[in-house]
Amino acid sequence: MLLKRLMLGAVLGIALAHPAVAGLLSTPSGSPHDDGYELLRQSKSRVLSAVGQDAYSTLAESTHAYDVLHYALDITVDIDGDSMFGQATITAASEEDGLDSLDLHLEGLEVDRILSGEDTLAFSRLNDTLKIDLGATYSTGDTFDVRVDYHGVPLYSTYVGGFDITSDVSFTFNEPIAARRWFPCFDEPRDKATLTMSAAVPPGYIVASNGLLIDVRSTDQYVVYTYEETHPIATYLISLAIDDYAVWSDWHFRAPGDSVEIIYYAHPWDSANAAISWDDTPNMVDFFASVFGPYPFDKYGMAEAPIFNGWGAMEHQTCTTYGHMLVNGGHSYDWIVAHELAHQWWGDWVTLLDWRHIWLNEGFATYGDALYVEHRDGDAAFRGRMQSFANTYFYEDNSIRYPIFDPPPGYLFGACEYEKGAWVLHMMRYIFDDDSLYFEAIRNYGDTYGGGVASTDDLQAEFEALYGDSLDWFFQQWIYQAGHPEFEISWTAQEVDQGPYEVEIVLHQVQEDSATSTPIFEMPAEILVIIPGEDSLVSFRFDSEYDTVYAMVDSMPTGVYLDPNTWLLHQVVSLTDVGDQTDYTSSACSIALLQNAPNPFSHSTTISYMVYGPADESRIPVTLSLYNIQGQHVRTLVDARQSHGPHTITWDGRDDRGRPVSSGVYFYRLEAPGHHHTRKIVLVH
Repeated sequence: MLLKRLMLGAVLGIALAHPAVAGLLSTPSGSPHDDGYELLRQSKSRVLSAVGQDAYSTLAESTHAYDVLHYALDITVDIDGDSMFGQATITAASEEDGLDSLDLHLEGLEVDRILSGEDTLAFSRLNDTLKIDLGATYSTGDTFDVRVDYHGVPLYSTYVGGFDITSDVSFTFNEPIAARRWFPCFDEPRDKATLTMSAAVPPGYIVASNGLLIDVRSTDQYVVYTYEETHPIATYLISLAIDDYAVWSDWHFRAPGDSVEIIYYAHPWDSANAAISWDDTPNMVDFFASVFGPYPFDKYGMAEAPIFNGWGAMEHQTCTTYGHMLVNGGHSYDWIVAHELAHQWWGDWVTLLDWRHIWLNEGFATYGDALYVEHRDGDAAFRGRMQSFANTYFYEDNSIRYPIFDPPPGYLFGACEYEKGAWVLHMMRYIFDDDSLYFEAIRNYGDTYGGGVASTDDLQAEFEALYGDSLDWFFQQWIYQAGHPEFEISWTAQEVDQGPYEVEIVLHQVQEDSATSTPIFEMPAEILVIIPGEDSLVSFRFDSEYDTVYAMVDSMPTGVYLDPNTWLLHQVVSLTDVGDQTDYTSSACSIALLQNAPNPFSHSTTISYMVYGPADESRIPVTLSLYNIQGQHVRTLVDARQSHGPHTITWDGRDDRGRPVSSGVYFYRLEAPGHHHTRKIVLVH
């Protein structure tokens, strides 16, 4: 797809110092597949095309006359017949005086009878609504039970969900509104309830579900697995996965004497691969517990199934369903393992109030993926992960621009909710400028709303409580309005009294704001002034269409670089070097070395740099060399006389003899007469 606007990725570390560098940036700097999330998002997005936005657009402000307290589901799975028999007992409390009827969601299955105690209740059906005459009147706070007996072939399709019953693997997928396809319920996330799940399956099959396994018993024809989830659960997170699984465990130690079992359910033919692909899970649980707070449930499980044809995953509470195509005996999909695990805190423990707040689920889980990269692989890898998130969001934003809050039809699982949502949390971390305080605010959010539901306002309040001031300015522009800052940047430098140089940098926000309510953004930021020898980092705040930043440096700058530490979601549309405003006639050459992209990389990466020379010299001797962390020479990429202007070179991760080098941190050094610049590069196999 061609971009409507030429977007220069300053977030990728591009520091431009001369108009000639524009030739390096004639194509978009990212693709929609840079960060991998298209795998998860594309699968879920097709759900929306199938069910339509109206089906899940009920708002939390809508009237709900009762509160479900508990679901007791007794399900017999007829695998040969691709069908099921169900008995759902729903315990609820009235939320109003005079309650005499009950509306539940149920789609496609036949209702045999409905009971309350020994009494048979009358009912009617309209589309996917089951309307029950309670046969009594209840006051506010009164509790009652309703049992629905039902049967049939449950509806299922890859991108709508439901209950897929086959002789190989049977599994459920509900998000956002497919729980109603296999059991009667109030199918909205705001009404969480505890759960007892009993599933009868033929001998030889094993059932994975939510909560703790409390009983396994055999009958003449079936083996019955009973699970108990004592923590409130939203209907879209209730699940079954059924196969002749290979089962094994790890452990997470929450505290002395308090351990959490991590249970893996893999296809027997795939268990060796799964044992490798999932072996970092305990470390992930340990890490997330350290930053998000103690693991909130009694177990964690991963069950392999052909969800989204094997290429997707779903964060079912305490038991993630994980696509078999992602199990490859390696660690290329660790980010998915981390993402789904992070959902146990954000989505499962703290659940979105309604679907307008989907970013509270997906933004947190996506940032969780990046945080684990930071923990395991270091700062450079973390910044690279955030850069890839930015690329993916920019790609989508170029086609459709919308606010994070209440996404439009078809974009409930868009990059705005995942990647931009992660960036919102990342920028909030920068605003706090104190990791201990920032993560304390996140833990407080979990402590306050864990086991229940939360809204964007609730998260804002928790951040404000420790930030000590209003954050309306931040949430209004980043959550409730669309887009991001897009800059035209120009800079000049002038020598002051034969001493230091005064640098003037003008930032012009040029994002379109008519049809999309894109604001003029206000944020703290940093800009790097690149000078020979030692660069100068300047902190400032922008809040207007035009902002001017001044800096004093010891020598003539060769460029400026907005946001060198990757804290700001933004793009640079153009960067212009107006030039030295003194009568500067030195014949010395100069160079500018840009950050490679992508970084970290696995196969190849591109290094860009600028060579500046006086008009009477057509070529300047330049070398570009690579060194390992011990300072040993690895490869010479450039050793030539080069002309004034931009240059690029690609490194394929090999040394001078053509041998692949190991994963790790390397340094690349650009040298010209009287000048040198060095930057860090990370190779990850």
